[in-house]
Amino acid sequence: ADFKSLRSCDIFNQLEKDGRVWSFNEKNDLTPYLKALNLNPTDIQSSLFAKYLNSYGTKGEFHLFEISRDLNPYLESKSVTPYLGSKLYRLKDDEDLFVTMVEPSIVAVGSLNGVKMAVDVMQHKEKTIKDGTTLNPILEKVPPAAGVWGISQPLSRQEAATRGADQSTNAMLEAFHHYYFFGVPAPHTIKTHFVGVAKGESEATFVRTFMIGMLTFAKLKAEDQQVAEALDQINIDRSGNSIHVSAVVNSS
Repeated sequence: ADFKSLRSCDIFNQLEKDGRVWSFNEKNDLTPYLKALNLNPTDIQSSLFAKYLNSYGTKGEFHLFEISRDLNPYLESKSVTPYLGSKLYRLKDDEDLFVTMVEPSIVAVGSLNGVKMAVDVMQHKEKTIKDGTTLNPILEKVPPAAGVWGISQPLSRQEAATRGADQSTNAMLEAFHHYYFFGVPAPHTIKTHFVGVAKGESEATFVRTFMIGMLTFAKLKAEDQQVAEALDQINIDRSGNSIHVSAVVNSS
């Protein structure tokens, strides 16, 4: 997510002002990282969250944050593990939670193996997404103007179980070979897209039918007129084994 870009849109600014972007409850994925780093949401310029299979074990995850504040004074008191010329700071003595500066304004936060992986990629010890991986052609479909985006190539249930990957067993997720989504902000609108390539046309038909059913149910349950009108702007199309969901959100 590129928060610098998103903050150029009055829709995002209003959501952030109303406290609907950043939640500091313990169920929020970002909460432990923000608290551990002593960061405010306004300190974050952009973020990247990754789950992957790595050379240190069967799985891993970490967050990258581009921040506008110098963390060095805060990290000076933390215990340090040296690794390939970098310093891996342990944020909590009783938790496997580490941070390292991969660039002067960019930090990687996660488990010890997770931040090691970030250092490996930055020092070209491990491949990046663009180094011939199967994810790179998907990433290239995300427009540079996107303020928020995500890509995924789900494993089958058998592959996930065999490799110990922490992946949802949702039947709709398993129907996709890969998918990506993105949102492009403008001063008064956000255009959003989800594109998924299913494993076959029957799977694509199942997914589209399921999505239309969920959308219809959401419209029936909507109590707020603005929410109902926003749901009316969502289009769900299928072409062969591809699913395209699009919507335009306008400021009120």
